[in-house]
Amino acid sequence: MILERHCYASDRTMGKLYVGGETFFTLERPWIPSPLHRGGTNFESCIPDGTYSVQLFDSDNHHNVWSLMNPELDVFVYKPDLPGRWTILIHVGNHVKDVVGCIAVGLTGDESHVWQSGKAIDRLREIVTAQTEIVIRPKGAVNG
Repeated sequence: MILERHCYASDRTMGKLYVGGETFFTLERPWIPSPLHRGGTNFESCIPDGTYSVQLFDSDNHHNVWSLMNPELDVFVYKPDLPGRWTILIHVGNHVKDVVGCIAVGLTGDESHVWQSGKAIDRLREIVTAQTEIVIRPKGAVNG
């Protein structure tokens, strides 16, 4: 899985997720650094660029989705005893208000939204069947 971010705006981060030859659109919160750790501000920021392990995750709010983890960037699956981020998910969402530090995916997108998110998650469930990793990096990123 490769997520290439192409827009770091003051109110959102946009990108494209490449998985098994297929392309999905992504939407996240803007980057907001944290003074306490490397993972960005909890519940307000996208996570930093880097390589993360990805595993299936299930909670009361999000069923059969994926959680990201990279302890070197202070991003964990569950709440750590140390400062850091936790429960950073890839899940359904169309608007930036739908994600609280997570990644929303869609089959299509525009300059500020992703669309057909439920269908995108269903397709990801078909092609991402085991623990894997995701590389998150900028590509031709525009700041705005």
